[in-house]
Amino acid sequence: MSLFNNKKGLDLMHSTIIFIVLNLIFFLAMFAFVARTGSNVALYEQMYAKEIVLAIDQARPGTTISINVEDSRGLFEKNLVEGVKISNGEVKISLKKGAKGYSVNYFSDYTFERTFNEVDGNLFLKIQVEE
Repeated sequence: MSLFNNKKGLDLMHSTIIFIVLNLIFFLAMFAFVARTGSNVALYEQMYAKEIVLAIDQARPGTTISINVEDSRGLFEKNLVEGVKISNGEVKISLKKGAKGYSVNYFSDYTFERTFNEVDGNLFLKIQVEE
């Protein structure tokens, strides 16, 4: 009597394989979440996005907003150009390439130009508010 001729044995094998595959997927997803959260990337994304939105909503044309991003300099240097996006009523911070990032909406109708400058060894995000 073979394993494939035994219907109960075949059902048991299928259910065991499905159980193992689902557990593997679950633990890989948990590992990815813990690795991302443990590196403080998500914290910095939320912090900078909310700080920028609060500053933008209170700014007037001609204002220059300067935010010290030295704490996450290594993260920004890897993804400097695409790390901060300000457009269409939304600020999106994505410090990891390929990651979704964190976005917050703002209410201001002005346009913004963002640059990164280094002053006295500290990295600053400068946002110029324009009409």
